[in-house]
Amino acid sequence: FTFIKFSQSQTEGIVTTLAGKTAVTGAFDGYGTFSTFNFPQFLAVSRDGFTLYVSDTYNHRIRSIETSTGFTRTVAGIATPGWQDGIGTAAQLFNPTGL
Repeated sequence: FTFIKFSQSQTEGIVTTLAGKTAVTGAFDGYGTFSTFNFPQFLAVSRDGFTLYVSDTYNHRIRSIETSTGFTRTVAGIATPGWQDGIGTAAQLFNPTGL
């Protein structure tokens, strides 16, 4: 799948798309459905609950999503797979699957 859905209202059972376009792959950062993913697999939530971290596996990146705005940005990795330590996009990852 290429999008992230999350429930904003547990009591009403409403589910909305927080980030990503349905059935569109890519690695665009941006707000809501303007951002794209390629096989996001795992999620982690920041301690304060304001940020989701996503292993965007086939884009070889770790991405963050602000839960209040739906803004997605690349935290680490680039499109080229590899095993290079570095800060942010200076790092190269190979199919990250866990956080």
